[in-house]
Parts: sequence; structure tokens; C-alpha cells
Amino acid sequence: MKSKLGPYVINKDDLPLEWYRIAQPRVVFSMDHSREHWSAVKSVSPQTLIFGRYYLEEGEQRFDNPKANAEWFADRIMPNANMMRGVYDGWMAYNEPVITNETDAANLSAFTLRWSELMHAQGIKTLAYSFSEGSCLLELWPFLTAGVAACDYLCFHEYDAPEMWRTQGWRCLRYRKALAALPSAYRNKPVVIGETGIDGGVGGIDQPQRGWKAFGSEQHYLDSLEWYDDELQKDANVIGAAIFAATWDTGFGTFDIRDAIMIRDYIGEGQPIPPEPGPEPTPVCTLTADKAKIKPGESVTLTYRAENVSAGWLQIDDGALIPLAPAVGSRVEWPPHTTTYTLIARTAPGELHDAVTVEVLFAPPPVETPGYTIDPRIADRVTVEQGQAYRVVGVWYNGPEYIQYPNVPPGHSESRERINSKVHVMDAQGKPMPGVLVVLDWVDEADAWKTDAGGTVEFELFGEMGAYTVIVGDARVIGIGLPGHRHVQYNIQFQKT
Repeated sequence: MKSKLGPYVINKDDLPLEWYRIAQPRVVFSMDHSREHWSAVKSVSPQTLIFGRYYLEEGEQRFDNPKANAEWFADRIMPNANMMRGVYDGWMAYNEPVITNETDAANLSAFTLRWSELMHAQGIKTLAYSFSEGSCLLELWPFLTAGVAACDYLCFHEYDAPEMWRTQGWRCLRYRKALAALPSAYRNKPVVIGETGIDGGVGGIDQPQRGWKAFGSEQHYLDSLEWYDDELQKDANVIGAAIFAATWDTGFGTFDIRDAIMIRDYIGEGQPIPPEPGPEPTPVCTLTADKAKIKPGESVTLTYRAENVSAGWLQIDDGALIPLAPAVGSRVEWPPHTTTYTLIARTAPGELHDAVTVEVLFAPPPVETPGYTIDPRIADRVTVEQGQAYRVVGVWYNGPEYIQYPNVPPGHSESRERINSKVHVMDAQGKPMPGVLVVLDWVDEADAWKTDAGGTVEFELFGEMGAYTVIVGDARVIGIGLPGHRHVQYNIQFQKT
């Protein structure tokens, strides 16, 4: 049966690609977030699950204000999470948090719930808790249930010494006791062991910073790892375990498995070593439009292919990037004026681009105003207020469509549940900004969303022209809405100054 073991990697270059090709590890934990490197690892070991850990300084792992702390951590981790999208299979929350009472447990649970919600909103899986070996108190696990339910994997750190079986069930295999302490609905929650091995710092040994090399030979260590692996095989919900660590860091020198060839070969047993990887499949990046020229108000269908690439986006003129999924598909656009659409595909060496321009015949030219562009059909009804931190780049208006609803049934919006406004936020270099707060203000009410990975927020409108104000930072667009209950659509772009 294939081993469930793999390495914990502090620096990406600690192990060569050949190590992964031979071992085909079940899991890897990474602290060094290089898209190019880990994509290469996936190419030689495609079944390996790679999980990321974001390093925080001492004192930064706060959860006394769970919602605010979770939002801070999500914002902090998101640039790396977006960079590693499609390569990493999940991200670890706080590393070895300490809880000693029910209040701590409830706060950590609420933190984990909110953080997982934010990560899931961006399509990213989460690993929760990662308590150090021998903790937390079993009686506190019921107070962690909300976080257990919200995360994708429970994460544990399990060590012992001089052999891993010395206090089995209390240090190594403690995850079984933790699951048993939870309500029955969560006892089969997927588990990942984020760190494991021989560590002299455990209670009863009390020799901190002394790893397996301080207690015996590689064979001695392998005996413990084989025992532990055999136990993990008995639990189908255990995904894998990461041996700490593959590292050149002298502070962890007695833990280092870089030259432990017997351990590498044991992990790779039971399956043929894959051949050396052949040439990569040729990336494809094509974009076409069903019409090169249209009249004002007409639509155009874009067909795109972004195959054998790690990610793909559509850019409208010089606006924000819109993520595309799946890699082959189509979308309908209503360009208000002559517009260039660009398909951008990310590959390991760099980016590919393909573009198509759709000409809108006889469309009135955009009204150029100081610092921004606005569709002439609404220029006299919409007000733009520029800010110091953000500015409005443009306001475009795809409409009117089209269909008028003079008598809207109760409970239905004028838009008939169709999205009426897309807000794109980009940084000073024109790249999408995820996680930016966008406020929609109307009479006596307001709502707010954060931009997605593509820097975009979409929402419906329910009222007439002039009813709504869109706010990003200190910039705002005032006066949008549905003219005569018509279905229309606005595309509004903001940029960080």
C-alpha cells in the first residue's frame, strides 16, 4: 500500500526534483512559495498534495478578536494564495496556537470559521488548528466544533522520542482521541498531519531541538516511521503526514532528511518510478469574436481557449482582469463602444496573450473628462468624485436593453435577478486588487462586498437612475440605477493611486 508520508520543506531547494520523482510523496508542506518550483514538483509527482504555510512572527497569531483577526490574516495571506492558485491544494491557518480554556477555544473556533469562509470565497481550501504535539486538552475540542465544520482538513503535529510509539495515542496518533472528543458528525473529518517525526523536546525526554539523528541511525528512524505509517493506513480519513523536515537550517540539523535515502525509497515503495518527464504539452491561448463589427446595443460572443496553462483571464480594454473558468468556453458582451478584449494565459515560463477588437459602428465617442472616461448616454446623470487614495477610471453603460417591465411582480427586482453592475478595482500598475471593500449606498441603506481574485464585485440594482452610489476608498460614482425599469449593466473601474 502506498505510503502516506511526505516531507515538510522549509526552503524550496532543499530537495531536488528527482527526490519527488522517486518518492511520489502523498503530501508536502511548504514554507517557500515559488509557483515555478512547485509546478515542476507537480509535473513529476502529480498525485502529491501540496499545502502552504504562511509564516507569522511571534505575537501575530492573535484570535482574541476572531472576526477582525481572521480578516487580517486572510488579507495577509491572499497575495501568496493567489500566486499559488492551482498549484497548492490548501493553506494552513495559524501554526501551533495555544488555548488553555473554553474562551480561548471558542475564539479560535470563531476565527477559523471566518477565515475559512474568506478563503473559500476565493476558492481556496483550508487546514485548521495545527496544535503542537500533545495538545490541546481533549475536553476543549467540543468548543472547536464551528471551526472543525468550516475547514476542509484538520491538521495536527505529532512527535515522540526516542521512538514514535513511546506514548502512542497521547503524542503520535493523538488525532484519534481528538476526533473521538468531537460530536459524532465530525469524527470522520479529513486529517492531515502537518509535522511528524522524532523530537526530543517532548515531555518525558526534554531534549529540545534534538531530532532523529540524536537518537539513532536512519534505520532506527525508519522503524518508527514505518510503524506510524502502518497506523495511518488504518484510518481512511487520514490523508497523509509530513516528516519534519527537509532543511539545510543548522538549527534543525538533527531533523534533516535530505540525505535519508532509505526513507525516500520507503516512501516511494509499491509503485513504479515514473519516467523522466517528457516535453510539456503546448499551451493554447486563443480568443475569437463571432462578429467584428456591431451596432450600438448589440451583443458579441467571445470564444476562448486557455489550455495547458495554469490560469486564464479576460481583460476588457485596459481594465481589470476577469478570471475565466473553465479553460474553454464563451461569454457574451455588450461593448458600449469599440473595445479590445485580451485573453491572458499564465504558463510556467511567462504569459501568453491573444486579442480581438470589436468595432461598434456609429457609437458616439466616449466623453473625455479630466481623469476618467464616461459613456455619453449617462454623462449628464452620473457624477464622479475622485479621491486621493483611489480614482475612477471609467463608467460604461451597456443598455438600455432592451426590455421594459412597467409592472414588476412583488418579490422580483427590476433586473429580473440579472447582475446589473460590475465593479473592477486595480492597483497603480493596472493589476487586479482582490480583497478591496466596495460599498453600494442607496436611500437609507448600504451594503458592502470585497473584490474577488480578479479584483471584481458584481451586484444587482433595484431602483431608478440616481438611486445608487458606488464607493471604493475615497472615490465614488453617484447616480447609477435602472432607467425606466430597464435591464441595463454598468462596468465601473477604480484604480489605486
